[in-house]
Amino acid sequence: PLFHDWKTYAASLPVRRFKGPYLRLHNLQHWSNPRDIGEMARQLLEEKETDVDIRGWVKYVCAPRASGKTKSILPAFLAGRKTPERPDGFTHYLYLACDNNAKRMCRLRPSKPNSDTDIAYEQGADFMFRCVEALLEKPDKFPYRFPPEDDPDMIDDAVAKLERLLLKNLGPDYNLLIHIDEHSKMCYRSEESPAAESGAAFSRGAMSVLASTPGVAVVATYTHRPELPASESSAVCRDPIMLPPIDPDMLMAASPELHFEDPPSPDDSFYLRCLWATLRLRLSFYVQLSGLGLLHARNCKILATDPEFEEFLAQFQSSSMVNTTKKGKGKLVTRLKKCNSLCAGMVERVLRKMPITQVKNVSRMLVGVADEDASDTKFFTPETRQIDSITVLEDGRLSLSLKKLLRSDDPDVGLYREG
Repeated sequence: PLFHDWKTYAASLPVRRFKGPYLRLHNLQHWSNPRDIGEMARQLLEEKETDVDIRGWVKYVCAPRASGKTKSILPAFLAGRKTPERPDGFTHYLYLACDNNAKRMCRLRPSKPNSDTDIAYEQGADFMFRCVEALLEKPDKFPYRFPPEDDPDMIDDAVAKLERLLLKNLGPDYNLLIHIDEHSKMCYRSEESPAAESGAAFSRGAMSVLASTPGVAVVATYTHRPELPASESSAVCRDPIMLPPIDPDMLMAASPELHFEDPPSPDDSFYLRCLWATLRLRLSFYVQLSGLGLLHARNCKILATDPEFEEFLAQFQSSSMVNTTKKGKGKLVTRLKKCNSLCAGMVERVLRKMPITQVKNVSRMLVGVADEDASDTKFFTPETRQIDSITVLEDGRLSLSLKKLLRSDDPDVGLYREG
């Protein structure tokens, strides 16, 4: 069984491949501020208030690839775990990947669900029950591949089966967080009907059986939103939560080359503090564009083979070092300006490699749109597949990544293009 020992359980946690070997994400440093992780934990634990009767919620983290979505969930679980001070916290964490996790993946085989969307929905629920059952009771029998059930149980029966399974394996007082990764890859998907419709229904059924089960919270991570309504009575709905941002101070502490000696203090001039704030923003943006995986690999003693990134680290270290033969805050200004110029140049170099794309209504993304509004305007539909960089803002509104905003052009808003 999964919880027999730590080795068995740890093997079920997410991995990512980097230049050959797989890295276990739970062994890597997490560079988000504990306050932001705690806020994510709070959102995972709490149910969104709504005027309609919702059957259950699937929280989701939507962000571009390689941005830390998958890795962020376990730290949030730990921040929200059950303690004497938090008696309603989480007790267990299960990770189920539908793609990109070595061989530990859940897939439908044969991959096409029934063309009848009602049956496909129930097939999805049956599939997810079997995935959870295999993970809990036969964790080493991966990959988890199951054929579609010809005569699946109705959703309520599947919920009852899942509840009995969890009681058997977790005990009566469980408060389980289930993490579904790459949810759109669990079955065959196509943009052509009816395969797209049945595939979406299958995915809805899989997530709905989890969200409808007592004592279970569900979080989904992927570049696209779950195929669930934003708000609909008697249905399982989706609820966006923000990915904790990378903390620049933790990032600078992660590598000796990024350590900045003698940074400005709160008592220094406003100009110095502005330079410092700008540097932290530019540095974190560049490293997220090019080097998060490279920094992790260096910390794991894996040879980083990106000469441009290595050169950047060397230049940053040289520019940030205190010259012991010269004193005064004026020299701090010089070091801050040199590091700012270096980071700005590196960001520009990366962005210039990306084409500018015409994206209608992209100017609306500067302030974000509500999830339900995005559905009404069909802004994130397959017809606008160039919108592949969805990001959830702090207030739950949807926007695009800064990279996408900087390399997009709104054909109907001249000011956006000129700016």
